[in-house]
Amino acid sequence: MAHHLAPLRFPILWTALAALGLAAAPAPAVEGRWTPVGPPGGGPRLIASDPLSANRLYAAFPSGPFGTLDTLLLRSEDAGATWQEANQGLEGRRIISLAADATHPGRLYAVAAVQGCFSDDPGGVYRSDDRGAHWRLLTAAADLGGTSCAQGLVVLSDAVLVGTGEGVARSTDGGSTWQILPLSPAPDSVHTLVSDPRNDRVVYAAGWQARFKSLDGGLTWTWIDDPASRLGEWVKAFALSPADPETLYAYAGDHSLWRSTDGGAHWGEERVSPTGRLLESVSLLADPRDPETLYFGTDDGLWVSRNGGLSFRRLRRGLPDMSIGRTAFPAVTGLAADTAGRIHLATGTGLWTSADSGLHWTAAPLQGVHANVVRFLRFDPFRPGRILFTSFDTLYASGNGGDTWSPLPSPPGGALQALELDPFRRNRIVALTQQLDADFQPLLSLTESRDGGRHWDAPVAVPQAHATALAIPAPDTVLVAVGNRILRRQGGSWHVRLRVQPEDDRGWFDFSRILADPSRPGTLLALGLDHHLHAGAAPKIYRSLDAGLHWSFWEEGGPAVFDATRSGRAYFADGADIYRRRIDEGTAQRIGGLRPAEWLRHLLADPRDPQTFYISTYGRGVLVSHDRAR
Repeated sequence: MAHHLAPLRFPILWTALAALGLAAAPAPAVEGRWTPVGPPGGGPRLIASDPLSANRLYAAFPSGPFGTLDTLLLRSEDAGATWQEANQGLEGRRIISLAADATHPGRLYAVAAVQGCFSDDPGGVYRSDDRGAHWRLLTAAADLGGTSCAQGLVVLSDAVLVGTGEGVARSTDGGSTWQILPLSPAPDSVHTLVSDPRNDRVVYAAGWQARFKSLDGGLTWTWIDDPASRLGEWVKAFALSPADPETLYAYAGDHSLWRSTDGGAHWGEERVSPTGRLLESVSLLADPRDPETLYFGTDDGLWVSRNGGLSFRRLRRGLPDMSIGRTAFPAVTGLAADTAGRIHLATGTGLWTSADSGLHWTAAPLQGVHANVVRFLRFDPFRPGRILFTSFDTLYASGNGGDTWSPLPSPPGGALQALELDPFRRNRIVALTQQLDADFQPLLSLTESRDGGRHWDAPVAVPQAHATALAIPAPDTVLVAVGNRILRRQGGSWHVRLRVQPEDDRGWFDFSRILADPSRPGTLLALGLDHHLHAGAAPKIYRSLDAGLHWSFWEEGGPAVFDATRSGRAYFADGADIYRRRIDEGTAQRIGGLRPAEWLRHLLADPRDPQTFYISTYGRGVLVSHDRAR
């Protein structure tokens, strides 16, 4: 099920993805200034196979400042090992569904959106005739009455079908013209279209409230009388078994699953779907070799049934942890099968493949992909060439400025929430972690390493449920940001500090990071979002010159870093631009930046070389510039 997000004034922090290598693949510099470093990787939002080539895959990776809204389409010719762009003509679009044409080699169709999937969305249906190298718009979403935000696309031998807001759009001339076919007697938004692989005259259309069947390639449709329709339950996922096309599966709310073995004419008794924190997003895939094997992807992981949905078990062997509360990047984002019978699993942390019906899984190297989500990026204050950063849930260290990387053990206590290196004690790292209890309530912990991240102490509980940042402003002192407040831990005790700004019904401040200036004790910068009633949220930076007792507004913007070469000065980013200014007074001076469409998430200034900057963006890994970002 697709999720729609309202427009925001700040970048969306979305979930996604796991590092799959230790050395970065060669990649061109971005506009001649920024070069990717660190491990390759990314978490596809969509995965599709080519029926004419078992090793050819297409995947849409999050891209741009709004990673959940924009995607970058890539193509692999070796089953996911290496990738290249296949996105020209789709810039600024979000790929919702993708299908290859088995009758025209190299031809692809894609449904894309810009803001949503409704009649006024400027997206539409696109076609490529060269395996994705170039794309052109066939028809706008508005001309079809809006497109579906799911897998509502199927290519037949003589037609292309697209799910719309009220039924199905059909084209028999490669997308040049379209016929709108409302479904009757219950018009519905069609989110899934599947065809019989043995006879593509047989097509099924699944909507939230009704299901339909066509016996003439989508020209006419008959309503399916299924249990979900009779009970008034919304069907969120629908699948057909390639091994036995008469076998259908339908998943509805409240963990309801039904199966038909005669093409939808009759349905068996309700089967209970996997228990767990499924939330709203569900992907169904029937195994291409066995109609009794059903894969069930959720926001909480991957499950499999070997008996037609009578029972399920969670798949874990060879897969990343996708459990909510144990990772910052849960969820199955896509499932696909290729003509060799392999299953491809897209998650928030990467791409995995199984050649034995899910018994064993192999991570795709994803060489050439730099769509990592980097949540933390830090310099070691005692070893300037050493950088620590996270790629998805994995913590990495580089001792040579990013040329090579190696993983470090993850801090205990759950998903990493904050990470800082102690500027007063060599090799000390402090981390905040969080996990959910049985009632889905967050449990926050503070832990530390005294050997540079190779080993971690047992976690210590933090007396608050939510915390987003920490800092080390003085020896043996830790500040933890909780909502609009700051807690101080010193000598084993917690003390409440003053708020960054008064909190009332009209506004509040949420921390993303606290910066402590090691050369000027008591100087702090608070980075976060200023929320105002009816006005949204904007990134702001506040300043304190007395260790957090009093705060004042400093700058608009997001990530910041103190200048290690000149005391009393800092760099900060606002959108795609990087600025420099004094802490006490003065105005900001722009020194460089990225393309206007990018947003910086982290910013580091190399203490050894004032010309070198490291940054991370929303879903493009770590980038380095050696010319002051000009």
